[in-house]
Amino acid sequence: MPNIQRLSEGCVFIQWTETHAPGPAALAAWAAAWEETPFRGLREIVPAYTSAAVHFDPRQAGLDWVCAELKRRLDVLPETAAARGRTVLVPVRYGGEYGPDLPEVARRLGMSEEEVVRRHAGAAYTVAFLGFAPGFPYLRGLPAELALPRRDTPRLAVPAGSVALAGGQTGIYPLATPGGWHIIGRTPLRLFCPEQDPPVLLRPGDEVRFVPISPAEFARIADATGHHACLAPDGAGPRNQAEPGVHGQAASCPAGGRWLRVLEPGLWTTVQDLGRWGYQKYGISVGGAVDPWTLRIANALVGNEDDAACLEVTMSGPVLEFGHDARVAVCGAEFEAWVMRPGGSRRPLPGWCAVTVRAGERLVLGSARWGARAYVAVDGGVDVQPVLGSRSTDVRAGIGGLGGRPLRAGDLIPVGPPRMSPGAEAGGTGRPVSAVWRRRLLSGRVRLLPGPECGWFSQTDRQRLVSATYTVTGRQDRMGIRLEGPPLSAAGAGGMVSGPVTHGTVQVPPDGQPVVLAADRQPTGGYPRLAQVVMADWAKVAQWRPGQHVRFRWVSLQEALCAMAAWERLVAMVRAGVVYARDGGMRGVR
Repeated sequence: MPNIQRLSEGCVFIQWTETHAPGPAALAAWAAAWEETPFRGLREIVPAYTSAAVHFDPRQAGLDWVCAELKRRLDVLPETAAARGRTVLVPVRYGGEYGPDLPEVARRLGMSEEEVVRRHAGAAYTVAFLGFAPGFPYLRGLPAELALPRRDTPRLAVPAGSVALAGGQTGIYPLATPGGWHIIGRTPLRLFCPEQDPPVLLRPGDEVRFVPISPAEFARIADATGHHACLAPDGAGPRNQAEPGVHGQAASCPAGGRWLRVLEPGLWTTVQDLGRWGYQKYGISVGGAVDPWTLRIANALVGNEDDAACLEVTMSGPVLEFGHDARVAVCGAEFEAWVMRPGGSRRPLPGWCAVTVRAGERLVLGSARWGARAYVAVDGGVDVQPVLGSRSTDVRAGIGGLGGRPLRAGDLIPVGPPRMSPGAEAGGTGRPVSAVWRRRLLSGRVRLLPGPECGWFSQTDRQRLVSATYTVTGRQDRMGIRLEGPPLSAAGAGGMVSGPVTHGTVQVPPDGQPVVLAADRQPTGGYPRLAQVVMADWAKVAQWRPGQHVRFRWVSLQEALCAMAAWERLVAMVRAGVVYARDGGMRGVR
């Protein structure tokens, strides 16, 4: 019987031993079968090498109940006869500018570069699962003599198509992403195609063989296929291809409609909702708001549903011209904010409450005085076309929002019709959400639950994490935040295979500096998971700025659930139009 372990309040994973783990195709088939008959609160099941993450909504199902349901299902798990996967030939140009790490890999392995290429291309690989990035295949079958640990410090950007190795694995980076593997070559094929169903080239159980090619052949294949071709799942060639950058493009905004015009985009402003669930098995991040709690409150203030799309503003905000009268709420970080009238006069825009902005007026957000991110909600919600079930912008994948990118000057943002929910009018009277609640929920140490590999770290290191002060570095984005402080070390981390991660997972790479994963995190990761930021404190992490000093503390699962319930109470009160000036009902917040 496999072991069931907690990752977060909303995620558990089933862990098999390597000798008893199902094959890749069988595991994928079981996950698909369970999703076809979902239990209460199930969001999705994400297979990995020897594990499968089960993500669920903790508002609908408790962790103990989910574990009991999984055990029941595992007891009656049928034997699955996995279909034989396809054989896919992947052309690769090894070395040079295509494989910058090949000389160092050869040196460390005591081989010539030619021998590394011969052995790597001479093996047959099996797609174990997809993770880390959209369409990224984790491939089994790397010859043991080619095994190397990951790079001590991950690269900030690995070129799309890079063929790389780490540990006992090899893989292909479908997109330009950060990564810690050794790059030995590159393929001109495109592995992630959001306009297809499924949106990936390779699938669990497929056999992959690498074919060395020359630079001229690389260019020929790229040119012949329109560069990084989308291949149909049956290998028959391109299909359903769209022009680059149109996935999630805003529709035109007719005269008299509901729209916003972007006059200035701000530093990094994107369309976000509560995320893209159901596609992590393809390596596609859930994404969505870095701080889903504050997005929900902003939506409640203007009468939107919880998951309506908003604008996520980072550090420096946009200037938006309104084409219609609207109710607007700005929640999160404290920005310089005002509404500018057509004649040039302006009035302050208070945060954490609903205000009315008239057609022709401009909403101006300057620099953040405190915190890093705020959410701009407009009644009716941002109405861009959903991609793979969500309006959220995934810049790495190039999907969602407006063309899969941050806002640009001149963009027209369509807004949906208002959908007033019960109590919305009371919540939009201009009274702000209580500053007492906001201070209690957004200040203090960040709370941690022990992670799956917490036991790999010494008691001294576990205590160091919560007794020391760490500094937020400039190496951060929506995918994760690197911290700097006393280094931490895990025993046996070099042999770790990739497993599930989620929003708030604290990983420790070989350099010992913790990384806190955020909304655009990969579905799987290969560094030890020392801790897990409780779901209630994602709002705190979302406001971290470079140079800020942060501290942590360990808490129990019960305290984590109480803290989450405090946020839920606040959302419910805002939606009901109740604005507290005192700290009633604050238990479990600190």
